[in-house]
Amino acid sequence: MPSEITPSPPQYLQQEETLTQECKDFISTLPKERGWLTSHLYQYQGFWYPVRHLQEVFNLFCRGVSLFGPFWDHALEYWKLSIENPDKVLFLKFEDMKNQPGTHLRRLEGFLGFPFSVGEEESGLVEEILKLCSFDNLSSLEVNRNGKLTSGEENKVFFRRGVVGDWKNYLSTEMVDRIDRITEEKFSGSGLVI
Repeated sequence: MPSEITPSPPQYLQQEETLTQECKDFISTLPKERGWLTSHLYQYQGFWYPVRHLQEVFNLFCRGVSLFGPFWDHALEYWKLSIENPDKVLFLKFEDMKNQPGTHLRRLEGFLGFPFSVGEEESGLVEEILKLCSFDNLSSLEVNRNGKLTSGEENKVFFRRGVVGDWKNYLSTEMVDRIDRITEEKFSGSGLVI
């Protein structure tokens, strides 16, 4: 276990007044043996503590140790819910949204029950919304370049490059193969392709 990891929750979770009762109840149910080690992956992205070894974080992620439990279980649960209740759960994938942003914005507004009118479409509203919500625009906002959370983390940690396939700059071929094997095993027969 890295020496910079502590068994206590992040600073912002230690501030009583910021927690709802539901959150306090949830925190009290976390398994002691996992403690706050579940935050490793987010720590790597710069949220709470620096993690020096990507391989260690990667291994934990592959074992299902992350802030909210195994990634694959959560993704598959939401995928199944989106099939069973398409009017209540919308399943979107980053790559699809990046490749066809207009299509997925229309899906989202339809899902929310506020489809664009012909006039809004013709006036270029879809393009304006896409520009306003673009990675380039959001990542360049002053608050996201220089702002900080109340816990001290910089807002810019939420923005990396914002491109499909950026993982190639961080993961080795062996890591990619391992993730692919786990994903194929976990999603087999579900219809979910990532």
